[in-house]
Amino acid sequence: MKFIVAGASHGVPEKNRSCTSIFLVSGENTYIIDAGTDISSRLLNYDIPHKTVKGIFITHPHTDHFDGIIPFCDQLMWYYGYDECIPKIHVPVERLATAVKTWREIMQPHNMRREGLDFVVYGDGVIYDDGVLKVTAIPN
Repeated sequence: MKFIVAGASHGVPEKNRSCTSIFLVSGENTYIIDAGTDISSRLLNYDIPHKTVKGIFITHPHTDHFDGIIPFCDQLMWYYGYDECIPKIHVPVERLATAVKTWREIMQPHNMRREGLDFVVYGDGVIYDDGVLKVTAIPN
């Protein structure tokens, strides 16, 4: 498994540092922990195809861990199609899923598909296990 730190800044981006985002790459599968940076652009920078993203895990509802979801969803909507890339987006609170869904409703033209993003609101314990990666949420 390859571990790529795509962003590790604190709450404010700096000149040479983006907000938190980590890519875990295992074979043809990519998993993203936090999306504080524009994860879509970072995937392109690291030559990681969008279609390999299987899961995105937002650790907590601060914008420096979540802001990259909107550009990522925008890229899927316009350029990749939800048939090609349908990651499960795991969020700790429903409000985050609602915010992205609301944005999609506002921005999406009437002739584009509305389904595609799969949000999962998680609690404590195992929240994801696809046989390649197992994620356990531990409260702090």
